[in-house]
Amino acid sequence: MASNNKDKPTRKTSKNRAKAKAESETLESTQQEVEPEASTGFPIVGIGASAGGLAAFEAFFSGMPVDTDPGMAFVLVQHLDPDHKSLLTELVRRYTRMQVFEVEDGMTVEPNCAYIIPPGRDMAFLKGTLQLLEPSSYRGHRLPIDFFFRSLAQDQHERAICIVLSGTGSDGTLGVRAIKGEGGMVMAQNPDSTEYDGMPRNAIATGMVDYVLPPAVMPAQLMSYTNHSFVNGSRQAAVAEEETDKLLKNIFTILRSQIGHDFSQFKQSTIQRRIERRMAVHQIDTLAEYEKYIQQNPVETEALFHDLLIGVTRFFRDPEAFRAIEQKVIPKLLAGRPANTPLRIWAPGCSTGEEAYSLAILIAEHQEQERRRQEAERERIRQEEARKAEQQEAAQAADEQSAGTRLAVGAETDAKAAVEQTAAATHGDDEPGEPAAATEPADDGALMTLGDIQDAIAPLSISAAGLSELGIEPVGREKAAKLYRAADFSQICEVLAQHLLTAATGGRHVREPGEGQAA
Repeated sequence: MASNNKDKPTRKTSKNRAKAKAESETLESTQQEVEPEASTGFPIVGIGASAGGLAAFEAFFSGMPVDTDPGMAFVLVQHLDPDHKSLLTELVRRYTRMQVFEVEDGMTVEPNCAYIIPPGRDMAFLKGTLQLLEPSSYRGHRLPIDFFFRSLAQDQHERAICIVLSGTGSDGTLGVRAIKGEGGMVMAQNPDSTEYDGMPRNAIATGMVDYVLPPAVMPAQLMSYTNHSFVNGSRQAAVAEEETDKLLKNIFTILRSQIGHDFSQFKQSTIQRRIERRMAVHQIDTLAEYEKYIQQNPVETEALFHDLLIGVTRFFRDPEAFRAIEQKVIPKLLAGRPANTPLRIWAPGCSTGEEAYSLAILIAEHQEQERRRQEAERERIRQEEARKAEQQEAAQAADEQSAGTRLAVGAETDAKAAVEQTAAATHGDDEPGEPAAATEPADDGALMTLGDIQDAIAPLSISAAGLSELGIEPVGREKAAKLYRAADFSQICEVLAQHLLTAATGGRHVREPGEGQAA
């Protein structure tokens, strides 16, 4: 498996990966070194159906013997509308004398009973009980049949049995692989007898279906299979009577001569369970009889070969190992690697690829997390730089405003000083006894002509427009006979100072040096 260490979004959503990991942890198990034992003393039969399933259920249960208990439990998993109450329990009761229950969480499974999945739930088999789970999504692509079959395989091992009936899509196909991987038995409805053949055809296409039958014929074959010593637990005595080692060597020789593969070094307990399963399928009781059977039927030799090579795998099969890879191995493996540097990972013995894809998913998700972390860091730096720039602009504006304020205050001081000097000069030029000086009250201040005011403000370079806004019209000396009190002029100076302050911060009435004076 090769990967370019490049930051780009993974196509595998976190939701899908979380679902795969959750299912893996729910169904977690390891390959046993000793022969596993089922959690119940009777076979559990999982039956999956979708569209057209009701007619198939009717045919199946109508084919059950009326005078004999089957000695097994049946668990029905059908695609149901999560928004409507299911009538399947009442309908199935019409076709069987067994007790039929709609499953409640934690319900214990008993033989000679049928159990129906409720709407809007996933279901797993665990230690003889049925556990209900909230589905990851109520709508869309759900696989409740696969989910149940896989849990059944992990709990019941070679006693697990699954049946795929009418329906569209491929739900149940992965569960078929899991059942066969644990040595269980698989049936599928004959596509010619279905209303919708998608699910049975996909199951048959795996090459792992033991019986392809119409639903009405399935119960008789099912009971013959479960009565075999391999399934009912009595096979140890039957096998012990045979010369096991010699017969197994003979079978290995037949396989090598016809197929070209040598299985003599495989783990004997696994080989023996797979052979016994094939014996149960063909209702053969002894290993010696099976040796003769494969000698006479090359097709069975091929079937045994495929059974021996069935891979037992799934995504994130060993959660603890993958968790360690995710948290410890991958971060070190990718740390400091350039973006376009190829990364090659070998996954030996990866069967159908789930382990290799699991590793690829972990790497892709790490790259996505690193990309998001880098984007977040770049955004943090951008915001910090923008904040600093705003602070600098605010400080610069404050400095400019402070400078303008100082300029305006200085201009106001200069204007007041000019007024005081002009007023003092005017008052001093008055001759004693003049009516204008004698008749004005003392607190009104000295009288000034318009010409005196213009002379006083001329050094301040106020434009004609500015004077007009102050209420002062520029006139010649011959029109400057009107008298103004110094107190009135002081008020004019205050307004003038405000205009100077505006000019210092961007106003338009203060003329630049070198421009003409007001007339």
